[in-house]
Amino acid sequence: MAQGERNLRMDALRVFAAFSVVLLHAAARSWDKHGLDFGAVVFFDAAVRYSVPVFVMLSGMFLLDPEREIPPQKLFRGHVLRLLPLLVFWALAYASLDSVFLPFLRGEGLSWKPLFRISILGDYHLWYLLMIIGLYLATPILRLIATNRRVMWYYLALWALFGVCGRMLSTLPGCSALGTLLTGRAHLNFFYGYTGYFLLGYALHTADLAADRERLLRLLWPVGFLCIAIATLLASWRTGKHAERYMSNFSVFVLLEAVGVFVSFDRSPSLGRLAQRPFFARAVRALVPLTLGIYLVHPAVLSLCTRFFLEGPALLLVPVHFAAALVISAAGVFCVKKVPLLRKLM
Repeated sequence: MAQGERNLRMDALRVFAAFSVVLLHAAARSWDKHGLDFGAVVFFDAAVRYSVPVFVMLSGMFLLDPEREIPPQKLFRGHVLRLLPLLVFWALAYASLDSVFLPFLRGEGLSWKPLFRISILGDYHLWYLLMIIGLYLATPILRLIATNRRVMWYYLALWALFGVCGRMLSTLPGCSALGTLLTGRAHLNFFYGYTGYFLLGYALHTADLAADRERLLRLLWPVGFLCIAIATLLASWRTGKHAERYMSNFSVFVLLEAVGVFVSFDRSPSLGRLAQRPFFARAVRALVPLTLGIYLVHPAVLSLCTRFFLEGPALLLVPVHFAAALVISAAGVFCVKKVPLLRKLM
């Protein structure tokens, strides 16, 4: 496969993941619904749970590539120092939106406590910037692990056991003791968190896979989706509460879905045929520069959309919120990027 086609595939995956995050948060706005509406929300939510893990896998795929010269000082200046101003600006922006602008629209007073809290911690989606900054700081160490494939897969095996299976077991009825043993008592914190996804993206991208194994890994996409949806609906029905544990980014089912999505974009023959179409390539290249901006601004747009479109069945409401937030966010980011003084904010 030519390098140009591989890059286009990964750019397409970045766009796809950015759109998926918008749908994920649009579905979250209707999470408290009940009955058939809740079933529709679970369907939408489960369908895009891979989005954040896939973003992390893409970052790892690029930054762990040994052919890329990335000394620590370049990593710090080119990545960490680029994201820190964005984090500060958008934390202040969302603090003002949530504590000043939206209360003003509702006829309420200024909320000082949320203003300070959001200014320091950021809005609910800005955790991703803090997490990815941490991974950038750890990249020189992770690159050493990635240079030895046996060590890398050994790390990933322990991460899957302790950081994914152990976490999931600790939330399941009757399995909490085993989960606690694998997570809290073992104290293997080195194998928790998003470092596993970071390494997994590079490992899958560079793996020498037979055709039948590729097809099997691509099948994990629908398998993971169905497992997330069915397990969530069954757990919610059994407990009488909306269960979220199977939708965690460290759920086994979300891991399966993320692997299936990543391998499908990286290796699927059908996507290769699509990548050869000029219209597809032009659309992807036009949208890729907008992805970070869409991620940053879409919660604000969703807040406004849900203010005007509140009622209706979730099967209709979630797509309406998603489409409105995506189109408005993409158009807004496109316009802002045309202004030299503002383009660095996205």
